[in-house]
Amino acid sequence: MRNGIWLIFLFLISCGTRNQSDKVFDNVEIISISNAVKDDLSILDSIEIIPLDNSDMAMMKGFSSYQYLRNEGMHLVIDDRQYIYIFDENGRLISSSIHQNGEGPQQYLMAIDVLYNPYSHLIEIYSPIKGGIIHCYDLSFNWKKNIQLPKNEEYSIFSKIELLSSDVYALEPGRTSEENLSISLYDFSNSVAKTDNIGLVDEGYVSTLTMMQKAFMKCGDTIYYTPHYLDYHYYRYDFEDKRFVPIYGLDLGEMITKRELDSKVDGKRKNETVEEMFWRKCEYLLSSKYMLPIIRIMNKSFVYACCISERNTYHVIYNRSTRKTYFLSPDAKVKLHRCYALQDNVLSTIIFPYQLDSYVNKESKKYISDATRQRLLSIQDEDNPVIIKYYLSK
Repeated sequence: MRNGIWLIFLFLISCGTRNQSDKVFDNVEIISISNAVKDDLSILDSIEIIPLDNSDMAMMKGFSSYQYLRNEGMHLVIDDRQYIYIFDENGRLISSSIHQNGEGPQQYLMAIDVLYNPYSHLIEIYSPIKGGIIHCYDLSFNWKKNIQLPKNEEYSIFSKIELLSSDVYALEPGRTSEENLSISLYDFSNSVAKTDNIGLVDEGYVSTLTMMQKAFMKCGDTIYYTPHYLDYHYYRYDFEDKRFVPIYGLDLGEMITKRELDSKVDGKRKNETVEEMFWRKCEYLLSSKYMLPIIRIMNKSFVYACCISERNTYHVIYNRSTRKTYFLSPDAKVKLHRCYALQDNVLSTIIFPYQLDSYVNKESKKYISDATRQRLLSIQDEDNPVIIKYYLSK
């Protein structure tokens, strides 16, 4: 989608002076594809395909965000109209926000991102309207309250929202120009909300390839973070010291440098809009020979990266227990779609029905149950999107 407000949030720029010392990378564990087993499907235990509800209230128009909440047994999707849908594990519609999208006092006008609050059991929607509001609803989308974000001196619009504790929200700024990199924290533990901008480790460079995954991943008391710019590292957030500590780095072979990127895309051309310049950078990166990690997710069991090179998709999966790395190329017998969520040992994604033929072949059907095969028979191209779960071998 190249038009509208979403462009502000899909194109994130990072470069400039590092916010933290190079020494922070001294003890980073490297995950290298040169040491990986290639196209070894022993990492894959099974595949489940779940068609989403096709009732009138459930029908989506595209999708711009997807989350899998395994503990709650829910799939959370935002469609292109900024309606929010909650589906259960079997794809049945639990509720949608269709009737809450509007200008009323209990409605939201824009939904840039959404989260499930495990402390209050509410669905919370971030909207940039009026300086930033978090609209809170129960699971049936009955309005409960609005949270007004206090003024942030550095940022006015954000692209992602996450909850780090019962009272602390982390918001990822929508960056459209070169600037110092930071995350904005909003602490509501006291009567007066406190705002703090926490500097990131500036290791990435200009990127228009950001995907739908969450930047923060909370696993018990541990918070992992992967920036929404092109970076080759995974971080742990130190809540007490308020800093990001790199713990893993990706070695994907030769890396593109910022200097090369600048030489290929030599600034804004005459009469060129910022949007056009961003897409020119995107086209160059997509077509380049370099292995680019466009999605990075991790939890306590696995580290995952979806990479592209010359418009082909590759997957890196690292088992943290066995310390074994798997590298799946386009030549693998089972073709994986890029995944947006990692819960326990489940990588999950969302695709349109017409794409299924590209990801369900004779080999992949060996990993699919009879029940899933029956579901596949009823799926039509005009149906709602489907969820694919890849269960990883522990």
